[in-house]
Amino acid sequence: MTETTTTPAAAPARPGLVTFVGILVYIQAFAYLAFAILWFIGAVSDSVADALGQSDTTVIVLVGVLELLFSLFFFAIAGGLMKGSPGARLWITIAAGARIVIGGIMTVGAFTDGVDNTGHGLLSILLPVAVLFVVWGTDKGQAFFERK
Repeated sequence: MTETTTTPAAAPARPGLVTFVGILVYIQAFAYLAFAILWFIGAVSDSVADALGQSDTTVIVLVGVLELLFSLFFFAIAGGLMKGSPGARLWITIAAGARIVIGGIMTVGAFTDGVDNTGHGLLSILLPVAVLFVVWGTDKGQAFFERK
């Protein structure tokens, strides 16, 4: 009797577009971190606080903490995207959906108060749609996130 061994199928490699989206999310996380640091510096420096347009130390610290929490959240999401985590794909989908709604509101209310936000509103819709396409609409993306 001969024994047959089966080797598990190789996990699909991370698609380049998923890597690109992951890098963008890492950049966003670093930006939140930089702003958190700036807010914390503003809490102890009157000149920075004035430049931030805020003089209440409690508000400055609270905004800094929120920025730091956003930073940690987006670092986790970016890491999960890079690893193919279905949970990270779900969270990036929720974030993209929120951006699409906000972009739609900006576009519809584009001419409020004499300010034309149409371009920014449309861009706020197109970028999240592209992210959704990368994580849900490509065969390679589907295979990468469904391997677990």
